[in-house]
Amino acid sequence: MKTERKKFWTNLAIVSLFLVVLAGGCKKDNYEEISGVCPEVESTNPASDVMNVPLDKVIEVTFNEKMNPVTITPTAFSLTGPTTKNGQLVTATIIEGSLSYDDTNNTMSFTPTALLEPNTLYTGRVKTLVKDLRGNALQTDYI
Repeated sequence: MKTERKKFWTNLAIVSLFLVVLAGGCKKDNYEEISGVCPEVESTNPASDVMNVPLDKVIEVTFNEKMNPVTITPTAFSLTGPTTKNGQLVTATIIEGSLSYDDTNNTMSFTPTALLEPNTLYTGRVKTLVKDLRGNALQTDYI
């Protein structure tokens, strides 16, 4: 009985010492939560799958909040069209153009350098590189 009691107190002392060391090693970290809503694409003009779009159409992407204009770059947005060889789709061609951002209506605009081709499907992509003023990025690429 004496041996069991001694074992109990020894184990209790070891566990207590472990808890004191563990609690003493914990310290406050520098993590600071950024609150707010993640940015999202609210609308596009033209809308997806629209036909008979003017060949000189400026592509507009409207966000749900103000974005950081520094992040609106050619690497963050792309417009691609098909490239065919002998009637077969070979690859996607990047359409050259200029980007601008209007913070009064949270809209990014892409103006193609040349007229778009008639009867052609183009794909616009806003990448997760685009961020809001708090540094929050789009959660996924918007196509």
